Amino acid sequence: MREMMVVLIAVLLVVGLCPSQGGAAEKCHIGDASICLATPGCHWDYSTRGCAAGPAPKQDACAAHEDPNICNTNKTLNCAWNDTNKKCETKSG
Repeated sequence: MREMMVVLIAVLLVVGLCPSQGGAAEKCHIGDASICLATPGCHWDYSTRGCAAGPAPKQDACAAHEDPNICNTNKTLNCAWNDTNKKCETKSG
């Protein structure tokens, strides 16, 4: 009986001391945008309003403009309104 208790305690100690093998998905399971952005390997996904693993997908900087007038006046980012797609995009070339 005593030997079994020693083995049980040893197993519990080993399991307790082993580093967690939690992946990035578990690490990024955060409900707060600011904490998510401060966590390496995570980014905030605005479409799902949640924290996701990996780098944020590349997005056109001009896509933030939803109005054609504002889009066409932004010369810093070289934006132009695309009538076909109905969105603001960076001018090519």
